[in-house]
Amino acid sequence: ADLLIHVIDISNHAWEDQVATVEKTLEEIGVHDCPILHVFNKSDKLSESQIDFLLADIERYKPRVLVNTRSKEAIQPLVDFLTEIDLKTAK
Repeated sequence: ADLLIHVIDISNHAWEDQVATVEKTLEEIGVHDCPILHVFNKSDKLSESQIDFLLADIERYKPRVLVNTRSKEAIQPLVDFLTEIDLKTAK
């Protein structure tokens, strides 16, 4: 694959454990070197203060977008990333 899209439920209190499980699985199947876009979904279920607090935690996941699927505008960061991506530099 040229790009893996990892959708993460940011509203789940165990999201970091879930990310670690996915990363371990990707390593086990030999695709850990493929560029991964981290899509932090369900941001609409969090308050602004919760999002502000989590921004520091998600900083290490690059590239990343924060979205929700409640409106076209809220999914736009994902659309923009996929439109502008240069797969050679996504890593």
